[in-house]
Amino acid sequence: MDLRRPVAGEYDLTWARADYEIYKALEWKTPPTGRSRMYFHDESVHVEGDTALVEVEVRMTFFGGDEVQGRQYQLRKVGKGWQITQTRIWPKLKVLGVERFTYDDERWMAYDEELAVDEGEKAITGLARTVTLVNAWRMKDAYTLAKSLAAPNEAGARDLQALLAWSALALELGKVDEAKEAVRLAWAIDPTANPPFRLRAVMSPPKR
Repeated sequence: MDLRRPVAGEYDLTWARADYEIYKALEWKTPPTGRSRMYFHDESVHVEGDTALVEVEVRMTFFGGDEVQGRQYQLRKVGKGWQITQTRIWPKLKVLGVERFTYDDERWMAYDEELAVDEGEKAITGLARTVTLVNAWRMKDAYTLAKSLAAPNEAGARDLQALLAWSALALELGKVDEAKEAVRLAWAIDPTANPPFRLRAVMSPPKR
């Protein structure tokens, strides 16, 4: 589960194990850059009979930034080992270049207040709204909006950036085939368009 907080909430993004395995398989097919690192801090383990709860803070460093997540792993005993039955992940901090984002209730409330404005100069619309929805960790809403923006207009034309946004967000919801189809539609407009990072190792642009 991808969450705003360690407890269940309205905008939780829940994955079935099979879908998550397909999604992660795309990541493993992407050649490593050699610049990424992952560190685990403040680990705690609580065992009760044949079940266990592991809590940890994960810090990831990559070219251009850092990210800190909270994670919980629920496990059950299987034979002589343990199997993860559920994973909960929520953001705590992200640093991109000179920008620093701290994720807490105050930030979530601020995003929700911005998105609640649907009229006037302060209303966020179009792809800008999709970006704000992603920042607000409202992935399902962002996906729905991006897909609608990528639909053909009255003349039958599609927006390239909307197609790429639709692809990226479909991927985040585990809709891999749909994400690939959006990329193909984008390439029909611009064969040089870059697909989402996790698809670059498994898709090739059409030959010109």
